[in-house]
Amino acid sequence: MIVKIARGDSFVPEWNGNKNEAEPIRVDYRFPTTEERDRFIRWSTPVLQSDGKGESVSKVERIIDRRGMFLGLVTAVHNLTISDGGKDRPITTPKEMLDVPGLNDLYDEICAMLIVVHAVADLKN
Repeated sequence: MIVKIARGDSFVPEWNGNKNEAEPIRVDYRFPTTEERDRFIRWSTPVLQSDGKGESVSKVERIIDRRGMFLGLVTAVHNLTISDGGKDRPITTPKEMLDVPGLNDLYDEICAMLIVVHAVADLKN
């Protein structure tokens, strides 16, 4: 069987009306490998809890390394410029973006996309 995979893609966030801009912010990212996905999104150890009706239920939670995912999968940031003290400074890397205050909601939107995205595989022979 031949499986065709994609290595990455681009994402245009909706944050702050970005999609309506002439040159919207665009983030290039790569798809995680299986090993990376397991490292970035883990499950807690199951804990037995009472359901209040005398039954025990197992509870697990997803533990998501958003920072690691963001830094590890975002390969470039385009069309994001910060005006800082009268000086315009382009932001082109995920690390630079994390170091700027006020971009929390943009970061949240990008992380939410990275959590659900996966390489598109064409399983047709």
